Amino acid sequence: MATNWKENYQRYRNIFWKNYEYYKKREDLRSYIELVLSLLAIMIFSIFAIKPTAIAIISLNKEIKSKQETIQKMDAKISNLQKTQQLIQQEQDRIKLLDKAIPLKPEAESFIHELAGIAALNNVNIASINTENLTIIGQTQQKKNSSFKVPEGINVITFSSSFSGEFSNLNEFINKLENFIRPLTFEQLSITKPKEENELKLNITINVPYYQPINTIQSQKTTPNNKEEDLITK
Repeated sequence: MATNWKENYQRYRNIFWKNYEYYKKREDLRSYIELVLSLLAIMIFSIFAIKPTAIAIISLNKEIKSKQETIQKMDAKISNLQKTQQLIQQEQDRIKLLDKAIPLKPEAESFIHELAGIAALNNVNIASINTENLTIIGQTQQKKNSSFKVPEGINVITFSSSFSGEFSNLNEFINKLENFIRPLTFEQLSITKPKEENELKLNITINVPYYQPINTIQSQKTTPNNKEEDLITK
């Protein structure tokens, strides 16, 4: 076993030295091999040197593309906001009309004044005007057993009123209410003829909506243990 190892070693040693002597004699071969080895070394070191830079460039390109997409989205949002602002300016009169039709607050006093104005224009006398479900402090209470269904964010005030006058005037008064700027529904309407009186008596119960912001409703739902008492005028 030892003899075979020594023989193999000697044989490979002789082959190496023969090739080495041949390599020393051939300058063209030596130059070619040195050139190849130099190029190979340059390629290896270049790979290790360029790799971090290439990774950084790729990462920067991805970041640039991401920021460009973000800029495009922001430009689109800015453009939409500008268009919205222009639309708001164009529709300012209608927006004011909408705010008057469905205000952010009950505006009960304003409605009563307008109701009195309509009655005066139609020669109708006011006997009484009462309000129901008008919350002054605390959580707004919805009216129970009402046929007037409203979407979320909308609340209603209920007015119970009595008027007197001639039939034609009362009829015109009701028509004016039906076409009033604030939408309303008649929950109860009756016309009677009291004894010993020449004029007819009109009794109406109407529901008038107003807008209640959604965030206010949600905040009320998240605080069910509100200890503050509700004060309601009737």
